[in-house]
Amino acid sequence: MNSYLYVMCVISFAHRHFILGYKADIICLQEVDSKVFDADLKPIFSSLGFEAEFSKKGGQVSEGMACLFNTSKFRLIESFSHIVAEELPKNPLLNDLWEAVQKNEDLSKRILERTTSCQLLVLESVLNGKRIVVANTHLYFHPNADHIRLLQSCIGLRLAQNLRNLQLVRHMSTLTLHTVLNII
Repeated sequence: MNSYLYVMCVISFAHRHFILGYKADIICLQEVDSKVFDADLKPIFSSLGFEAEFSKKGGQVSEGMACLFNTSKFRLIESFSHIVAEELPKNPLLNDLWEAVQKNEDLSKRILERTTSCQLLVLESVLNGKRIVVANTHLYFHPNADHIRLLQSCIGLRLAQNLRNLQLVRHMSTLTLHTVLNII
């Protein structure tokens, strides 16, 4: 095994104890390498009673977001991954945002170049059947990009609220958002 993979595995294993210390039933992680997810996070947390879902960011990167949940408390109903830059110009829920963004050529170009994704899960409580929509994203990091993060947040929230509203037709549901804001 090369030293990079070994270090990543050790870090992942060490973080397992840190993460478990919170005693959370739903855990959302960002900047998760897909290999670490498959080789470490998923099998380790599976052995501890958690199911894990991974959503890759856009572009050529191998990282993304992971949502882990306690299977004694929740079961997975649906899982979605949206690339924000792909959703903005084509999703009817975002028409007003896209029209406003297009008025500024630089803004339009900049937001469409981002690889930000939004992971959405619908979980159902095994105790009472209530559903929860979990939104997990990692916003753009640049310190001078508050406007980009604001748009990304708005897009993610609209996608999550729409999914929640679809769940409300049949089930009571709640929405929770998990993100790295990258505010300096």
